[in-house]
Amino acid sequence: MPSPLRSMEGVSRGSDLFMVDPDKISIKPGFNPRQVLNVEDLKEYIRVNGVRPLPALRVCVRNGQIELITGHRRLQAVKELIAEGIAIKALPCQLETTLAEDDLLAISISENQGEPLTPLEQAFAYKRLLDYAWSVDQIARKIGKSQGHVYDRLKLTEAEIEVKHAIQDGTISVSDAVAVIKEASKTEN
Repeated sequence: MPSPLRSMEGVSRGSDLFMVDPDKISIKPGFNPRQVLNVEDLKEYIRVNGVRPLPALRVCVRNGQIELITGHRRLQAVKELIAEGIAIKALPCQLETTLAEDDLLAISISENQGEPLTPLEQAFAYKRLLDYAWSVDQIARKIGKSQGHVYDRLKLTEAEIEVKHAIQDGTISVSDAVAVIKEASKTEN
């Protein structure tokens, strides 16, 4: 039965929402910019509210496989709940029609709806976009951040391992880390 919403003035049809078996969603190794998935809070939310209130996962279809673009934490939480014996048959998914790897990565970075990416996760994700020949300006516009933000995060990729650990555990701020990296590069020259 067609939705009455589709026939109303001022409403256009966007991507369709699908309900997909979580076991049918594949994750491309190394695609997710997030390095650590903390899902305990999300699992509790799903136990109480179910999966329907969650934002839809974004997926694409490649080589006959349903591949995850965004929603890694949601999918991981659901898979852990299923392993614990909770019956979850399907997740809401929105189909993304673009298949360019760099565009999918940019979507994954900008639509991070759960916990924000750490500064280092952002840094290495932006570096991957640079590897696709994106400019800093393109990255900034696509993810909705300033060029200064992107430059600072990219500078973090040059940090010594001790500085990276300090950023990760929160004992040094991004701006202090960037200052340390810049000072170190001056003394090396």
